[in-house]
Amino acid sequence: MACKESRVRKGGEMARKKPVSGKHRRSQLKLKRKTAANRKSAKDTKNDRESQSHTRKAGDPSDRRGEKGRPQTGLILGEESHDRKGGEVGFGLGFGVGPGLGLGLSSSSIVTSFGGRIDTGDTVEKRERKGRLATFFIKEDDRKVNKRKKNASNPINRHPTSIYEADEAFATQHPVFCHPRRPQWAQRESKQVVEAREEAMFGVWVNRVLTWARLVEEVTPFELNIDVWRQLWRVCEFSSVVVIVCDVRYPTFHIPPSLFNHLTQDISKRVMIVVNKVDLVPCELVERWCKWLKARYPNTPVVTFSSRPIDPDTHNKTGINSRRKRLHKRVSKGVYKKHLDEQARKIIKAAAPLLTPNPKGFLVLGVVGHPNVGKTSIVNALCGTKRASTSSTAGHTKHLQHLPIPHILENGVVVDCPGLVFPRPAPRHLTELMGLYPIAQIRETYSAVRFLAQRLKLEKLYGLRKPDWYDEDDPWTPLMICEALGEKKGYDLTRGGAHRVGLEILKDCTDGALLLAFHPNDTDPRNNGDQKISQEARVNTPFGPGIVRPAPPESEWSLCSVHLDSNAIAYIGAATVSQIHKWNEI
Repeated sequence: MACKESRVRKGGEMARKKPVSGKHRRSQLKLKRKTAANRKSAKDTKNDRESQSHTRKAGDPSDRRGEKGRPQTGLILGEESHDRKGGEVGFGLGFGVGPGLGLGLSSSSIVTSFGGRIDTGDTVEKRERKGRLATFFIKEDDRKVNKRKKNASNPINRHPTSIYEADEAFATQHPVFCHPRRPQWAQRESKQVVEAREEAMFGVWVNRVLTWARLVEEVTPFELNIDVWRQLWRVCEFSSVVVIVCDVRYPTFHIPPSLFNHLTQDISKRVMIVVNKVDLVPCELVERWCKWLKARYPNTPVVTFSSRPIDPDTHNKTGINSRRKRLHKRVSKGVYKKHLDEQARKIIKAAAPLLTPNPKGFLVLGVVGHPNVGKTSIVNALCGTKRASTSSTAGHTKHLQHLPIPHILENGVVVDCPGLVFPRPAPRHLTELMGLYPIAQIRETYSAVRFLAQRLKLEKLYGLRKPDWYDEDDPWTPLMICEALGEKKGYDLTRGGAHRVGLEILKDCTDGALLLAFHPNDTDPRNNGDQKISQEARVNTPFGPGIVRPAPPESEWSLCSVHLDSNAIAYIGAATVSQIHKWNEI
């Protein structure tokens, strides 16, 4: 009773109970996280043991050992791989391909687009429930992440000019960093035989890319789920015209040259390029990119698209607040529908001369491209109404969708393909800034913030002041920018506030509030009427010795071929006299 009376205030009300101290609460959270981590580690160990035991029961030698009893490790190109524990695993990464995830990768090294992991001990039915078409990426090494976090305190070296040109290497086909192609198949073959051949080919391709990735430090994350690549194969096979969608802020990065060359040369498909999100950049830049793309890809229609009408009053403004207001500005339904109808008819008008009916009489238009470039928005515009769900999160579309468009094209069908991330020799943060990777799963944001701060004055755009714990003479760093913006927004910087700010900056970049746009290189030799090749020449390319042969009569430019091995030849793009001089003729 005395204790109760001591809590009574003068007014007769009960006093509030004293809250738990922050130190005590932090210790409780720390203990809770430690317990959860121990449980997770024990579960992973159990799943790995079950997968190894299952492999032994299947009759495979699970403990091949080299000299002195040590297990063999590493990736073996063209042969079966072994994980670090010595267990032999298969090639396939698709569901139901066997007990192991294959390719020398354990279940803990694979992350998915929904934030979980694929356990090797899961049954086929359980994996189907988790998502058969989930995106698989290799988990980033913790040591590399921590190393980049330590570099966040290094000063920012500003870009020498405000105009930064696109890297032409992205427009040239790399002999290894290409996409997997479906093997030859016949109607009489069973489904199991065809899928087994595809999985074997896919394993060799992934082994090859990962082997090169160990030699080249900067390689973007790429799709490791064969079932997602099968979606692309199906769309390319039964489409009359394949539409490659790219973001106007960096078109060469979003147009995989291996896919374009495969469609136009290997399977003889008609291709069309749609430059999306033109409302985010000035009109002059859109015109320059269209001119560059038409010169780079002759006989290929190039069409622009925007899901929102262009406001001439605020279109060229670069301030963050003004761009945010324009992005969130409500448009009347009548104006919005009229704009989308005009954009859709413009696409159909450009694709109509290329369309040919399939055996069933349908005109199929396949829409492919990277994640988050606006493929589904184009599909909805062609349908005249919202038929497919859209989201700013990368990888929202998981399955191809056949949607009829009879109101705009008789017997017309548009196919929406899930977005796929192709392997490119580029830093990881460039993929994050282009919106190809889910922002919520980014573990380190300072590299992307540095890339932005080198080209944009983030401290002026956000109106930042240096925090009190820095001197006025200290140069700006990525960590300082995140802490200054976090302090301005009132975030707790001791509990992940800086990382939260970094994610918000990346979100502003992908949405278009921050304008990061690259300019085309107008000095490309094909834009200046450079001479074509008249005789065969041997050259040293960045990818190895190559051969350039004269252009055939039906082609405008010669192609340089690089012999990768005895059975593979990769065409790495058009070649001119000026390009041969750059490659150092042998």
